[in-house]
Amino acid sequence: MRIYKIIRPVIFRFEPEISHKFILNSLKLFGTIRLDERDDPLLENYLFGKKFSNPFGLAAGFDKNAEVIGGISNLGFGFTEVGTLTPKPQDGNPRPRLFRLRSDQAIINRLGFNNLGFNYAYNNIKKVNRKLPIGINLGANRETLNKVEDYLDGVEKFDNLAGYLTINISSPNTPGLRKLQQRDELDTLLKAFKTKSIKSKIFIKIAPDLSDENLQDIVSTAIKYQVQGLVVCNTTTERNYPLKDNCSIEKGGLSGPPLVDISARMVSDIFAVAGNRLTLIGVGGVSNGREAYERIAKGASLLQLYTALIYQGPFLIKNLKKELIQLMKDDGIRDISSLIGTAC
Repeated sequence: MRIYKIIRPVIFRFEPEISHKFILNSLKLFGTIRLDERDDPLLENYLFGKKFSNPFGLAAGFDKNAEVIGGISNLGFGFTEVGTLTPKPQDGNPRPRLFRLRSDQAIINRLGFNNLGFNYAYNNIKKVNRKLPIGINLGANRETLNKVEDYLDGVEKFDNLAGYLTINISSPNTPGLRKLQQRDELDTLLKAFKTKSIKSKIFIKIAPDLSDENLQDIVSTAIKYQVQGLVVCNTTTERNYPLKDNCSIEKGGLSGPPLVDISARMVSDIFAVAGNRLTLIGVGGVSNGREAYERIAKGASLLQLYTALIYQGPFLIKNLKKELIQLMKDDGIRDISSLIGTAC
């Protein structure tokens, strides 16, 4: 942590996408160096047939093209989610499109699913040791005339490779995408999946900017079609949080601390209705062991991080695990599965 505090100002002198590319290249070069010891059995859990050595995963958006899965594993993560991937490569939105809100420890992005396409990522994933559960986050090309077909292409392409598949219908940076969260649209999408012999478990990534009615519709539809679970939640377009940084005026999805309370409340509300019928992956603002503990207690079986990694550096996961284990021991909790949903 101290080392990263020294080098972070240098990294932050560069435009965020340049810094991100530097970090990816560093993980490619030094990704064989493990920064964490073997995980404590307290954190181990088995979910939908997969072993997770700890509940912390890297959120989609960091390793868009599945280029540094080995390096991510050696940072101590229990799983990772690559993407968002689209059938065809696309450049995304014009730059600048990624902004650090340093005063708020937050990020705004309007990247627009920039990625190298299904085939590039597929070849990368085939090459790696897949002991670490890998989620594959799927999207639709911006100019596509049939978004459902793009998602169908994705689930068929990656079905044999995925630990699970995430259907991203909640990015605010692709026009019209969030309409797929509406009840009838989501019903059509999930009904189409039923026409295919999909072996991988399906998750739906949802937005934080949903009405209570819309959220209930999503939960009931997900249960109806027996999807594995929900990723709660994507970035927000709202600016209700008291932001300090000048970059807060930028358009795009906001992530980091402003999402802590929103995501936690959504996890709690969904778990209260769905219980064990949906596996919840909590994402949004988790940056310390206490927040992780509380999110799991509200109903999240797994957690994802991204923004905190940018601000706290490569030893973040090691510290989070240490803090979470101590909190569990203090409360007499013998294993991570026993903590899930205890606050509801």
